[in-house]
Amino acid sequence: MRRLLAALMLPLLMLATGSHACSHDTACMVGDRAYFVAMPEAEGDAPMPAIVYIHGWGGSGAGALRNLGMVNSFLARGYAVIAPDGVPRDGQN
Repeated sequence: MRRLLAALMLPLLMLATGSHACSHDTACMVGDRAYFVAMPEAEGDAPMPAIVYIHGWGGSGAGALRNLGMVNSFLARGYAVIAPDGVPRDGQN
């Protein structure tokens, strides 16, 4: 559980500092794990709230961000949406 919390905190810290070079199309890498992020229109460098979307088993962060109704709803309210990749199913890359 501590590792999961630590893994989730790193992306949030990166978002808060604006030091990410990834997007909803380009994976953010943390070790051998990846996550995707959709950012709202922001004014200045102020920190913003974030939603971490944990998809179902076998899904992907990129796939979760294709749910435009959900993502756009959060973005319109000023939330960043973070969607990590999970462990792939057997036989998936």
